[in-house]
Amino acid sequence: MTVNADQRTRHPGAVVIVILVLLTITAVYLGFWAKRIMAQHHQIRSYHHAAQARWLAESGLRRAVARRAGNSEYLGELWIIPPGALSQHRGGRVEIQVEPAPNGSDSLRITARAEYPDDAIYRVRRTESIIVPHSAFSLIEFNKRQEVHPVGARSGDRAPTQLYRGETDAP
Repeated sequence: MTVNADQRTRHPGAVVIVILVLLTITAVYLGFWAKRIMAQHHQIRSYHHAAQARWLAESGLRRAVARRAGNSEYLGELWIIPPGALSQHRGGRVEIQVEPAPNGSDSLRITARAEYPDDAIYRVRRTESIIVPHSAFSLIEFNKRQEVHPVGARSGDRAPTQLYRGETDAP
């Protein structure tokens, strides 16, 4: 059986329809793929911001303990971290509050409320609190005066003192 030229060109629109269907399927697939990539990007960014806010809150607690050990009148501060100190374009802030512990003991409650980034759209807030007995501050002051050397270091080798998570800001 031979196919003549009239029968082969009888349905020229069928080829165009098949191509359009394939392009539509490809566009839908690419749309779902792009949406998934954007969702993963948003999730990773949110995780990063939450982790940074947690680290800032913990650093705020450590900062408050160090400041209170050096100054018994220290009641807190608003610690502004400028853009560039943590990441290229984003800064953060930590509100530190020192108050008597609610249980009526001779202790202090230190609260650090961190916000990262300092941006209204993607901001993550984290609050951390600790109860510190007054006697702990005298121990901290005593430990500050001691010379600490890494294990195995010679007495002439001195390592720089660093606070938590690479923080080098002196109290």
